[in-house]
Order: sequence, then structure tokens, then C-alpha cells
Amino acid sequence: MDRTNQSDEGPNRGYLRGSRPSGPATPTELRQLQKQLPKYRVLALVGQGQFGKVFCAIERKTGQLVALKELTHLRLPTHKFLRELLSLLTLQHPHIVTCRALEQTTTARYLVMDYCEGATLRELLEANASLSLGEGMQLMLGILAGLESAHEAGIIHCDIKPENILLSVRNGSWFARLSDFGIARRFGELQGSHRGENDEMAAVGATAYAAPEGFYGLYSRGADIYSMGILLFELLLGYRPFSGKPGDLMWAHLNQRLQVPEQVPLPLRVILEKALAKLPARRYASAAQMAQGIEEAMNEPAVRLLSDRPLPLHESPLQKRPESSSSQHSRTPLPVPTTALVSQDGYLYAAHANQVRLWHQLALPPQVVDFPDRVTELLPVTGGCWVSTGRRLYWLAIAQGQPQHQLTCDGEFRMAIDPDCHWLAIALPGQLHFYSLATLFPTGFKAPDHHCPIPDDQLPQILFLDSKHLLAIRYDSTPNQGRTLFQVYTRRGTRIGSESFQGILDPVILTEQPYTLAGISRHPRPALWQIQLWPLRVRRLPLATLPVCLSVVPGGGAIADEKGQILWFNNDLEPVAAVQGPGSPIALAAAFHSKTQMPPSPLNLAIATRTEFGGAIHFFQIDGRKPHE
Repeated sequence: MDRTNQSDEGPNRGYLRGSRPSGPATPTELRQLQKQLPKYRVLALVGQGQFGKVFCAIERKTGQLVALKELTHLRLPTHKFLRELLSLLTLQHPHIVTCRALEQTTTARYLVMDYCEGATLRELLEANASLSLGEGMQLMLGILAGLESAHEAGIIHCDIKPENILLSVRNGSWFARLSDFGIARRFGELQGSHRGENDEMAAVGATAYAAPEGFYGLYSRGADIYSMGILLFELLLGYRPFSGKPGDLMWAHLNQRLQVPEQVPLPLRVILEKALAKLPARRYASAAQMAQGIEEAMNEPAVRLLSDRPLPLHESPLQKRPESSSSQHSRTPLPVPTTALVSQDGYLYAAHANQVRLWHQLALPPQVVDFPDRVTELLPVTGGCWVSTGRRLYWLAIAQGQPQHQLTCDGEFRMAIDPDCHWLAIALPGQLHFYSLATLFPTGFKAPDHHCPIPDDQLPQILFLDSKHLLAIRYDSTPNQGRTLFQVYTRRGTRIGSESFQGILDPVILTEQPYTLAGISRHPRPALWQIQLWPLRVRRLPLATLPVCLSVVPGGGAIADEKGQILWFNNDLEPVAAVQGPGSPIALAAAFHSKTQMPPSPLNLAIATRTEFGGAIHFFQIDGRKPHE
């Protein structure tokens, strides 16, 4: 993802100023750091490293997101700091995190580095079935490419582990970047050194990933190759080949024979055995040579047939999804398919053709309201629903049950309303209008209170992030690099910042969590993405089939594929329940908000489907518990 800013107002104010920082850093700590680093707007603490903290910040001059890596004087002496700085300034490679600048305060130094929104490879490995075998091998190739570049520059990393592999998103896939060169060694430092001569040359990397010779203070390219072998083993199987306390690990690295389970295909077992040879001379001579071995193995039938299989390989080849029971309450046939299905405050609205059906707590039969034209969009709020019929906007009050015409536009439009129901936003091709509901005339809206131009004539989807900030979602479908563009405006029409996701997300919804979106990508594989905008964090849930509809529900969200498979997930993007629903779904929504625990169990869900003779709405109850519990 990348970020641009159109004026200095955005970074100075922060377009999500009302949110709370994540992590243990308090607002007071962030303000103190802000005063010491005036070139940056410090957003939140996002990590804790060996030598200090890592903060997410906005560079005021450019509007770009950066990572501020703290290196305190007490934890990292000057010579070690200069070593990492020199390594980072020397290395320029797509798969190595770039150092942009150096900042210094009275208590610490800060490396200004590329911000990677996907966090670390460790977090990805800890998520269940988060990678396929093919994706894992592509990540390995990227890391090895970065490592080869470092070796060619005369630098040995010495601390390769999942925590030091950072992830970003490129073309809808994870992109790995090697980081943390704090204990890296230069070839010149190693020449002429003798075992035990210098305590600093002792193995200081992670013991679980250390090469046998590292315990004697000996370093070479082969030591990094060995660490990559441990990383590959863990990627494939979900655990490391050797375990125990540091002393036990040292003995195992030096003496214990490597055992690779049979479920690892033979071409990959050969790579593991060569990379993890006890003697450096028997390992791959370079990172490029190991990468070549992986590429050749990926073309072998035994590996190619498993390329879509989720990792780790010792798990079942089928993605594990929680199975739950469901019961269908009722089915309402419709003459035509539903065009919109939404819910609010115990009311469910369904649009089809030029009618809107309204249920209260699933009471049957529904109230039916007719409109002059085909209904295209519904926006429910407390007390009623805003209804779009292409070029006309209506207000449908629950108490009255009759539509009231409020606005006629020059063309088709999209709409959004802020959480406090004070402002209504209308997006037209090339224009964004804001109307105050406090000054709404009985006969409808007059001129907009605020307006501004928006890029090109593409009609964006719009969502209010909070009472003051609006998000416009557009798409850049250039060949080979589709992007989803997120542009932020104040309710006065001032554009203050933007983000872009390197892939196409459609649809996109605003979740219950503040400033957090969920969206579906189709390429290169079906996946559900969660995008936290403050600070920017991205998570992914791989999917076995492509969903056709997505909706927020209490405690999380729900998706359904063409065959009617429904997956209910919580706010942490973890599957809660999976059930079989009706085929050919068009839309789904929480039928009403349960007053039980969050997420509620059972979950009441309304599902709109296509049928041979038109459409239907099904009412389901999904129990988050397993069928036999």
C-alpha cells in the first residue's frame, strides 16, 4: 500500500484524529515523542524490537507512512548503531527494507524506514492456513533475493528469523522484505578474526535459527543459508526442526540429525537437507543457488500438484472451518431479485424493482412501500431509511410508511450518512456534495452546504469514517496492477489524504471496529482482507471459494459464495461458524441485532437469492457452536 497527501493539512491534523493509539504507548508518550520529532506525525506504537520500539508515523512533507525504529543509547552502543545504519544505506533492493533518513533525540536515535502494513512473517505463520504452499515458496524466493543482494554487498545478516521478515501487499499478494541488520557483519570484519577473540563475535542472533558454526563465533554466507533452511522448515511444517532451551538448541544444531517428515515432497526435502547441513561447505554456496533449487522444485509434479494446499503440510489438506448448525425460519418468494438488503435497529429493508419491503424483528408479513422508479440503494438510519432510485433521493420514515422526495440529481449517485445522522453526503461523477440534515427543508434539500471536485468521472463508493471524515473508494484497473484507492475528505469537502491497496477489493464495507474496512479480493486467489486505517495494518483470511456477497454482522461479518456456503467471522478475522445456506445468494444482512453476547449466538441472518422465477429472501439462524456441542 502507498500513501499520498494533497496538502499539509492532512499530516498536521491527521484524518483520523479521534482514534486511540494501539499498543502500550500512552497518548502522553506519543505527544512527547511528537515534540522531539517535529518532521513527523507519530501515530502509534506498532512493535517492540530488540533495541527499542517501532512507531508508525506520517512524514509531514510528503504525507508518506514511515516506520520510526528506535535505537536507544543504553541498548545499542554507537558502533553497533553505525553498523546497522551503514548496512541499510549500502543496501537498495525491493526485498530489503529501505532506510530513508536518520533522526536523533536526547535519549534515542531513530531510523526512518519503509512502513510495511502486513506486520511480520511471524504473525502470518501463527495464523491458521494463512498461506498456500505456492505462496510460501514465493515468499522464500523474495527473501533469498534480498539476502543475495546483501551478500553481494559484503554483508551477512546473522539474524534471519520470521520476526525480521516484514510484509506488504503487492498485486493482492504478500510481499516479503528483509529487515533488522542490527547485528549484521561485513566480510571485512570476519577476515582475520579468531574464534573467541572478541565477545562481540559470539552468536547473538536467535538461537533457534543459528548455524552450528555461529556458536563458535564463525560467520559466512553459509550461516545465513542455514537460517533460511530453518525458516523454510518452519514455513512448511509449522514448527522448527530443533527445540528446547538455548543449551539444548546449541547441542541440537551441532549434533542432532535432521528429520524431515514424509509429508514434505521429496524435492523440498532435498532442499532442506542441503540448506541444513552441519558443515557449511555442504550447504548451498549462495542464496541465489538455494533460490534456483526452490524454483526447480516448484516445477516438479510432486510439488506443483500441492501448490494450492494450505500450510503447514502436517495439517489436513482441506482448510479447517468451524462447522455449525443452522435452521431456516422462513422463505419469502419475490417476483424479481433483490437489489439491496440492509438492516438497522431491528428493522430489515429489502429492495426489489420499485418496491421496498420492511420487516420489524422478522414479523411477517412485511410492510410494502412503492416508489416511482427502480430502487438502487438503501441507507438505513434510526427512524427510517434513505432510498435512491437512480437520480432521485427519498426519505422513508418508519412511522409514516410513505416515501418523501428530497432531492433530484443530474445523474446516478452514491450516498452516505455520518454516525450522528447530522450530515448526508452525495457522490456524483466528478463531484462530492455535503448536506446538513439540521437545515433540511420540508420540501427537500436545496443547495449543498459544502461541495468539492473528486478525481475523474468514476462514481466512487462513499463511507463516513466518523462524524467528520468521509472515505471515497475508487479503482485503478491499469493492466497488471489493479489498485483500490481510498481517499479521505472532511465533511467540508477538503481532501486530506489517501491510501491505496495494491489489488482490487470489491465489495468493501466498514466494520464495527473504528476506521477498519473489510473487502474481498479475487486475484491471485480468493481472500478476505481487513484494513485498519489507524495505524495502517492489513490482515488476510484466505478462502477456498470466491464469495459473491459480504456484510457486517454483530461481532464481525459474514460472506457467502455462489453455492450458498456461508462463513461467519469475528472482528479478529477468525472464522466463527460455517454453514450451508441457499444457493445463488445476492446479498445478506443481520436480520436484527441480538441482545445476547457479542458475537451473538445464534446469529439471525437474512439472505437474498436469485431463483428460476425471480428471487427470494431466506431467514436463517446460525448457531456459533458446533452441531454436537
